[in-house]
Amino acid sequence: RTEAAKPVEQRHPLMQWYQVLDALDAPTRAHLVGVIQELTATVNGHENDINATIQTAGPALQALGEVLRQLGTDSPAIEQLVTQMGGMMSTLSARNEAVSAIVQQLATLTSLTVKQRAALNAVLQKLPGTLSTATNTLNDVPSAVANALPLVGKLKQAADQLPAVAKNLNPVLRGLTPLTSQLGPTLTAATQLLDYTPGLLDAATATLPSITSVLSGIEPALAFLRPYTPEAIGFLTNWGSASANYDANGHYARIYAQAGAGNLNANPGVVPPGYTSDPSPLPGALVNQPWTDAFGSGMR
Repeated sequence: RTEAAKPVEQRHPLMQWYQVLDALDAPTRAHLVGVIQELTATVNGHENDINATIQTAGPALQALGEVLRQLGTDSPAIEQLVTQMGGMMSTLSARNEAVSAIVQQLATLTSLTVKQRAALNAVLQKLPGTLSTATNTLNDVPSAVANALPLVGKLKQAADQLPAVAKNLNPVLRGLTPLTSQLGPTLTAATQLLDYTPGLLDAATATLPSITSVLSGIEPALAFLRPYTPEAIGFLTNWGSASANYDANGHYARIYAQAGAGNLNANPGVVPPGYTSDPSPLPGALVNQPWTDAFGSGMR
């Protein structure tokens, strides 16, 4: 059974301080005097701070004394702790290389972290805004999902109809099979045609400038003949009508010459009664179809 630990009684010290000083040799006492002098120089002017520190450290020293008292009354626990610490140190000693590698990696990581301190500060400054944006986005997700549910339902209905549509497409696809088989010769002919197309385009490219030049040369003649189109058509019509008669020998034409007083060269320019004179007739006036806008303006 375990007996209750007895409180440790505080005994008077067995050695006085002057005995400790007497035990020191001369060099040690000299060094000790130097340390005391430096300590005195350091403390001078900071007495109030030291007093405040001692007053603040009182509870801490009391707590430390309580801890030491508990440690003094629990020797088996201390022995077990020391044993465990010894085992841990033995394990660490056996794995010295691994521990060294870990320490080196931690040192490298710390160095890299220090080098990237500015970037880390920038990231940390942006982190609250990013988290706020992410929170707002996540808050909008339920509403978006709620809006998407009807669409998903409609898509499901459309997907349910796909088998029937596929069944209806089967006859169409079967009907397209012969057409697809006939596309082979058509594509072959198209390929042959495309083989000739570059040459055709080259010939057209070489011919078009010549055609353009010819049309440009004909344009003035066509512009001159354009107002006389009614006369030309009237001439062709009268000629065809005159030679429309035919007999056993073939077509024949009857020419009827009509002359009057206006045909005399001796006429001094006097128009006989019943006659009219137009020195500038409009194109087409001979067939009673005057082309009043033939020139696009008045007579020239």
